[in-house]
Amino acid sequence: MLASIDFADGNMESAEDSYARALLLPEISVHAERTLRIYHVQAPVPDDLVPPGLLSYVSPEIHPLEICNEEWLTGLREAEFQSQDVSRRITAQEDLCNTH
Repeated sequence: MLASIDFADGNMESAEDSYARALLLPEISVHAERTLRIYHVQAPVPDDLVPPGLLSYVSPEIHPLEICNEEWLTGLREAEFQSQDVSRRITAQEDLCNTH
């Protein structure tokens, strides 16, 4: 939402930063956050403890913005953390940019 507001106001640098953070964060369930405290182990992947359908219900979908700066997109592709959700979001962003 913050990226959308910055984008609408023309603050592209802030929009790119906010939006990249949103895209690159995995959907984390409450169960995964509590795994360390309860079992004293990290969840292997933050979103693999809860079925994806439930996570999609709990965490709303992130819709692509028309941010198509090639350097910014390359930074997304090279992000250290990748999960199925993160990859799907990056692909959706690239698809939007390829159609414009």
